[in-house]
Amino acid sequence: MKWLNFLKLLSLVMFSIFSSCSTPSFEETIDGKQSDTIGLSINDTTVDSNGKQLTATTQGMNWKFSEIYDNSKMIEFDNQTTLPFSINGEWFSIVKQSETKFAINVSPNKTGKCRVLEIVMVDRNYSCRLNISQNK
Repeated sequence: MKWLNFLKLLSLVMFSIFSSCSTPSFEETIDGKQSDTIGLSINDTTVDSNGKQLTATTQGMNWKFSEIYDNSKMIEFDNQTTLPFSINGEWFSIVKQSETKFAINVSPNKTGKCRVLEIVMVDRNYSCRLNISQNK
């Protein structure tokens, strides 16, 4: 009888120990549930037809360019690990200068049409978009 009570007590203690171990909540395990880890310094912007150089900074250091669109057409590029590196389009170039800084050079627009550059950046489960429109 004492042995049976001892096993019951031991089982109760073991159950209490294992059930009190911390496990992530359901919300913490959902993909996409993450605060802003990039901290991009500029928002969507419009550039006149003369072109412009924009400089953007970030608070985060682990982000990368995910997708780049030239007037809704996806541009292929390699996310290089050595800095600086450039991504060049027909009318723009993006230069990642450091882990927290990149420049966007927009050439003069002589096409007579508006142009849109969309840059998607990611860090783990967080992503952000920067849209740059250029007037005709």
